[in-house]
Amino acid sequence: RPGEAGGLVSGESDLASGVAYDLKLIYQHRLKHTAYNMCQGPFGRASTQTDFICIQSLDGVVTIYENEVQSYACYLPEFLLPGPIAYCRQLDAIFTASSARFVQCYRY
Repeated sequence: RPGEAGGLVSGESDLASGVAYDLKLIYQHRLKHTAYNMCQGPFGRASTQTDFICIQSLDGVVTIYENEVQSYACYLPEFLLPGPIAYCRQLDAIFTASSARFVQCYRY
């Protein structure tokens, strides 16, 4: 459920280490496009402690989520197939590659 609080919870187990972990859902989004890959970073707010999520879909849509809210979505130009995507904190930019074999840099 969107907005539900949670986190990684430790608990006792019969494992040799004696500790097991359970995943607890914090929040989720129903995606409108099939996701291929993602990166995370502050995206335009490099001075903050909060990271956002950038998801690249199979059909070329880049969607940015700021915590529980979708804040931005657009189609990448000259898109054919999804490729690598990465965030560079020093430049506060997202890097990807186009189907024309160019490295592209975007700011949010």
